[in-house]
Amino acid sequence: MEALQSAVKTPAAPLRGTYLHRWWRSHIAPRIEWARNRRQLRTWTKSDEAWKNFYGEFIRSGDLVFDVGANLGFRSKIFLAMEATVVALEPQESCANFLRRTLDSRGHFHLIKMAAGPAPGRTGMHVSEDHPVSSLSPEWLAAVKKSGRFEQIAWDRVQEVEITTLQTVIEQFGRPAFVKIDVEGFEAEVLAGLGSAIPALSVEFTPEHTGAAEKCARLLAKLGDYECRHCFGDRPDWWADRWMSFEELSPQLAAINGIDFADIYFRLK
Repeated sequence: MEALQSAVKTPAAPLRGTYLHRWWRSHIAPRIEWARNRRQLRTWTKSDEAWKNFYGEFIRSGDLVFDVGANLGFRSKIFLAMEATVVALEPQESCANFLRRTLDSRGHFHLIKMAAGPAPGRTGMHVSEDHPVSSLSPEWLAAVKKSGRFEQIAWDRVQEVEITTLQTVIEQFGRPAFVKIDVEGFEAEVLAGLGSAIPALSVEFTPEHTGAAEKCARLLAKLGDYECRHCFGDRPDWWADRWMSFEELSPQLAAINGIDFADIYFRLK
């Protein structure tokens, strides 16, 4: 998941639930947040440079990259800086509008306001004000609620979103060199819509939802001979010193606990 943005300061606790608090949350806080995110998207940092170097193992100038679950585009920003052509899939209304205003004018950026899944259609997305954790997976939501990982976060509405498949996007834009998938527990469903092997990709791993990673590995094994490796979320450093099979990686994933999560990278041998 892209790191949750720092919370916008709101009126003191005694005012919560009042008209003033609701007005602040619906009118002022979003404007402050979007302005801050816009500045972040337009500013190059040491962290951005570290991620650019990290992704250099998979992406070269002129490559095609898919950003599935683009959210506010902080990974798309990196890919564009690497002179890649980026296809970003983002179904959340507010996030897609933000991407349209900030990145859509760039010739190598293409926004698809849809989610990726196993088959075309429509479904409900559980949306939170903390948009990086909005999810299409009821199982993932139940798991993180039970663990208390996001105990201060509420998923208070459902947005109907349109679903496409990775294979459909490939037919439209071509075969990508790399696909980043960050969709809060829906990763296996995204890969179920892929009909051919791609050179490299990443999927998010949440300790409470281990079955999703196993499903991803099984789906990819049907398409090609993949090896894998992982790093902890928002840290562009490999945890292991070599690529390995998913069976070898599984014990390392099982050791992840607490509030940590990881990104698993797969590449064709």
